[in-house]
Amino acid sequence: NVLDRAEKRRASIWLDTISAFFYCFPSGESGANLILRRLQMEQISDHGPYEKRIGNVLIFKYLTANERSEFLKESELLRCEAGEKIIGQDEINSCIFALAEGEMNISAKKPGANDVVLCSVREGEVVGESAIFMTVKATASVVCTKPSVVVKIHRKSVIDYFRHRPHAGNKILMLIVYSLLDKLRTANIELANEKQSVINLDDIDQYVQDTIMAV
Repeated sequence: NVLDRAEKRRASIWLDTISAFFYCFPSGESGANLILRRLQMEQISDHGPYEKRIGNVLIFKYLTANERSEFLKESELLRCEAGEKIIGQDEINSCIFALAEGEMNISAKKPGANDVVLCSVREGEVVGESAIFMTVKATASVVCTKPSVVVKIHRKSVIDYFRHRPHAGNKILMLIVYSLLDKLRTANIELANEKQSVINLDDIDQYVQDTIMAV
């Protein structure tokens, strides 16, 4: 099992290396930096101490212990330090990342402006779900804000798991879709709030009644 994980780790780095040589990202990060960043993340070979936390991750929550164990064989468990970037804006991402321990921020950068933190990712949440369905550039960066343990799952591994374990795969797929819909709902609420007037019209009416009309 240790040898299998080592082979998968080398395969993962090889895939990242290929991506790095073919892309130089508008975010300013070179392919070489991407390779270095991936190599710096420490892989955890013993999942045992983290099994309970991993079991609390949304997409694993309704799997049996055996289903989860089989799925994790095709995944990587990474230990990341504060400040380590999990996903870089404008990178081609083909992985889902699940936060088992720690905290991460999602931020976006516009040309000529600083990064703007959009939201925080807390234990049990996942990012990069759209990588399962399409190959696109990431629209934001994901960075650890404190030491964290992250489950990295390649799209190919997810598809293979769906093929060989359709019942468990359906549960994972439904939870991935749920996660995406929940994020869309949250984004719609935030957009609606932004469009609302900063000044409440009822407050203005009350102000008129209390002050101007009283003069």
